[in-house]
Amino acid sequence: MDDGGAEVSEDSSSILWLELFFDLVVVAAMVVLATALEEHLSWSGIGIFSVTFAAIWMTWSSFALYVNVANEQAERRTIILGMAGIAVMAASLVNLEAHANAFAVAFIVSRFLTMRASQRTGKLLAAWPLAQIGGYTTPWIVSLWVPAPGKYWLWAAALVLDLTVQVFRRDTADRLAELEARSARDREHGRVRPSFVTTQVREHHLFERFGTFVIIVLGESVLQLVRGASETTWTVAMWSAAGAGFAILVGVWRLTFAYGFSAAPGVSRGAVDLRLAMPMHLVSTGSLVVLAASLGEIVRHAEHHVDGVWGWVAAAALATYLLTTVVTGLAAGSPRRWVWGWGMPGVAFAL
Repeated sequence: MDDGGAEVSEDSSSILWLELFFDLVVVAAMVVLATALEEHLSWSGIGIFSVTFAAIWMTWSSFALYVNVANEQAERRTIILGMAGIAVMAASLVNLEAHANAFAVAFIVSRFLTMRASQRTGKLLAAWPLAQIGGYTTPWIVSLWVPAPGKYWLWAAALVLDLTVQVFRRDTADRLAELEARSARDREHGRVRPSFVTTQVREHHLFERFGTFVIIVLGESVLQLVRGASETTWTVAMWSAAGAGFAILVGVWRLTFAYGFSAAPGVSRGAVDLRLAMPMHLVSTGSLVVLAASLGEIVRHAEHHVDGVWGWVAAAALATYLLTTVVTGLAAGSPRRWVWGWGMPGVAFAL
């Protein structure tokens, strides 16, 4: 069988294993992101972290949505090339100043891959069509000739536009017509292109994938704790900080295990609109990566950082994570007694 072709039903399990492999590749990017934040804790460092994390998350989510929509038509070659793209993006983060263009090119190529592969399915994901129609890639291309920090601002602008348009635009008919017009032009030139129809996500598959991503980030967080402990003297303060950090991560895992990626009770999969679920997942997982970096630094310098800047970073990251669960819960119908009795007090307690 041609690895680049459509998969048949008996091979669908191989796609599931490949998805898991894809998600594990993201671990490398999360480790490098957390390490970079540890080394460059400043407003500019936080800004660069936010932009690069959002770019990696959007690349991952585009491939996740592609596989979700394509299902048995998902192409192994496309997924593997996407893994390579994220690996290049992760490697570029080690010395982003020197390899920023490599990061941008990997992002552009990955976006093109998902767009073309998604269009071959003939399905338009009405709630989040970014993978099928592409996004604001022009600023990324222009950034190749713009020195830093200007290129980072271009990346940020493009990502904000992508998210804003996906959340607030609802002209599905126009997008469907645009894709159908492109497909018709290709057919006129002798290329085989499908007619387009709108589709919805397979909720169970997608939200399980979201939850898996959270678990991966939590695993990376434990790694930061272990690294911090291995690089310092084992004192009572270190053990206290490490124990508290591990307890926090177990608590986050418990929320995810009990309620899914939204971490809010009473939220059924169908109750979370994809336009809300996507940005909430972006913010919550990003805050967990920041939490991982801060916990690692606190353990590494427990006598100094618990009450210092890293303590505040950890508290802000945990509060942000908890606030996203509250917002998701409010939008999707979590019990009010949980929102006001546990959710909001948890945010306040973290700070």
